Amino acid sequence: MNSFGYCTHLKISTSYDTAFFFFTLIKKEKGKHRTFLQTFMHSYSFVIFLSLCKLVHRLAFSYFQKLLYLQLCKP
Repeated sequence: MNSFGYCTHLKISTSYDTAFFFFTLIKKEKGKHRTFLQTFMHSYSFVIFLSLCKLVHRLAFSYFQKLLYLQLCKP
């Protein structure tokens, strides 16, 4: 455990695990440290949201690009 009393040996593999870990920390903290963690989590959530938007946009673009290619290449 570190000086805050949290386990430092946890394996955090996905962004959702990380988010859950920080939300758990936020519930335990008080004062300035809690405000810092909340600000960090809002920023982190925004980054996750943007990456999901990029992924969805990329998938939709490639789908419509293939669809257009098939329409134009019909004999």
